[in-house]
Amino acid sequence: MSDGTTAWGHYSGSYNVPADQTTTVFVFESISSASSSQSVGNFLDNFEISCDADGDGVIDRWDQLPDDGDGAFITYFPEDGKQVVAFEDLWPSLGDFDFNDLVMSNQVKIIKDADLNLVEASFKVSIDAIGASLHNGIAMMLYTNTKEPFADNIIESVTGDVNLDPDNTNGLILSNDVFVTVDDRYQNNGSGPIGVPDTIRFTIMFNDNAADFIPELYLFRTGNRGLEVHRSGFPLTATANTALFNTVNDAGDYKTSTGLPWGMEIITSGIYKSPIEKVEILFAYPKFGAWATSNGVNEPTWYLEPVEANVVDLGLGK
Repeated sequence: MSDGTTAWGHYSGSYNVPADQTTTVFVFESISSASSSQSVGNFLDNFEISCDADGDGVIDRWDQLPDDGDGAFITYFPEDGKQVVAFEDLWPSLGDFDFNDLVMSNQVKIIKDADLNLVEASFKVSIDAIGASLHNGIAMMLYTNTKEPFADNIIESVTGDVNLDPDNTNGLILSNDVFVTVDDRYQNNGSGPIGVPDTIRFTIMFNDNAADFIPELYLFRTGNRGLEVHRSGFPLTATANTALFNTVNDAGDYKTSTGLPWGMEIITSGIYKSPIEKVEILFAYPKFGAWATSNGVNEPTWYLEPVEANVVDLGLGK
């Protein structure tokens, strides 16, 4: 490397250390000079050596997985805390509107490579409350960051407590029947048995075409797959029975005519307290109605102000 005399230059390179080499020495030797003597000038500044032990292209000080040649960076969904989703399962009928038929908490650890491409995602879905008497299953769809279906399959393989959904691209089946999946028949709804929530754990490995995603958890009737209950704002799956829309209390997009939903999401780092069985969520959380009917604009922290006598505080959150 040869440089001029008016400005500093910047150079870099890489060296692969042989497997049995325990000592590496770097030597700098003058090769040219602006004068007749190579001992004049030839200044060095800010010399630095950085190691990339796993060879993934990210130096160890920046690599969150320095021993993993595939993954380099870790992100989370949600970024902080956990995602809590709760459902009423009698859609398109309103039911008792206590939002404890199925309550789940979800946390996802996402690994990306040196180019920020998805490598894998590990899910931890806790089944916190089961107030339903009907048998329901749990499923998940992966959508783009704008809640649109991916053009192609982004899932390479899965491991753990999950199966690919044969009827929905980028879909997963976490449970065909929640009552079969859980170890004990706890309900955690203030009237049935109380127990520590079971947790479904699984990992998705992604294809090269995978992009950042949003996971949508939803429930479906065990004996009637077409009866699915989603949060509003997500696309219909290939298995949803569209004939049920705009019947009974449904006004479309899983909302009533006044904007009340059958499924909801909150992001919290604490423990969400489900309403007691048969207690409408409006009596457990008085500000819920303003939040729901405003499409989430008003009272965004409604879940922090429960009527304590009308909610279940398990103290068992995971």
